[in-house]
Amino acid sequence: MHQFFIYNVNAIKIATKYANQGSLEDFLIERRSGINNFLTDPNSITKLVVGIVFAMIYLYSNKIYHLDLKPSNILIDDDGIPFISDYL
Repeated sequence: MHQFFIYNVNAIKIATKYANQGSLEDFLIERRSGINNFLTDPNSITKLVVGIVFAMIYLYSNKIYHLDLKPSNILIDDDGIPFISDYL
């Protein structure tokens, strides 16, 4: 079962999947300190990076411009799939 959160941004409602692993920023800080062993193999890291690239291509091809992409705006689920947030 998926958990979703609904945000109300100027009457636009956005439902996002719950990203249990937190943000990419959290992941990088925990990884540097040796706390997090999530996404340790090169294939998982590649999947994460490719997911971010495809998400940004999708947004820009639909004339949605992020303007503030940073690790804290990239959320990661339990499968290592990234979700871009804070793009409105």
